[in-house]
Amino acid sequence: MSIQTARKIMAPDNLTKPQTVLDVSVVVNEPQWLIDDPAIEEICIATAQRAFEAAQKAFEQARRPNMSGSVCEACIVLADDDFVADLNNRYRDQQGPTNVLSFAALDELDEVDGAGLPDLPDGMPLVLGDVIIARGVLHREAKDQGISTINHTRHLVVHGILHLLGYDHIEDSDATRMESLETDILATMGVDNPHYNGLDKE
Repeated sequence: MSIQTARKIMAPDNLTKPQTVLDVSVVVNEPQWLIDDPAIEEICIATAQRAFEAAQKAFEQARRPNMSGSVCEACIVLADDDFVADLNNRYRDQQGPTNVLSFAALDELDEVDGAGLPDLPDGMPLVLGDVIIARGVLHREAKDQGISTINHTRHLVVHGILHLLGYDHIEDSDATRMESLETDILATMGVDNPHYNGLDKE
């Protein structure tokens, strides 16, 4: 499997940032993403930051410790199906590509919500992990469900970022909580509730 040269974009420095900052980098190793939409990197950055801010508010409302004042980092990789299939096989023992994979640096919500955050030197960011999206799977799902590829991309980015923050959908109660937050975040961007489509995420 060949991996194309990646192009990386960082969130602009002049953006107004909340007290708790998420710096997002986007790596494009399938050039067709940029042909589909030249603004896809900026869309992913804005969506990831919206998801992060909403998750922090959810932590605060639940009176959980959170990452207030922290500088966090996440990476979104816009890949092809072969790239994701290789990762899916290597790390999950699953054949073929899936729509999105999340590799969290902090695996448990208890870690992310403040109970077990590492004691980092001043100025060192907290790395949350990586979100990898398969373009081919995304396009097929969007077509099958009759939704736009951009809105489906937004959903997968939100889903992946929430996984990096410790959310999961293994238990029904956890799935309900995660899906509810996803729906609320996407609604702020004018995206309809995606869970009526019944698409499975990783």
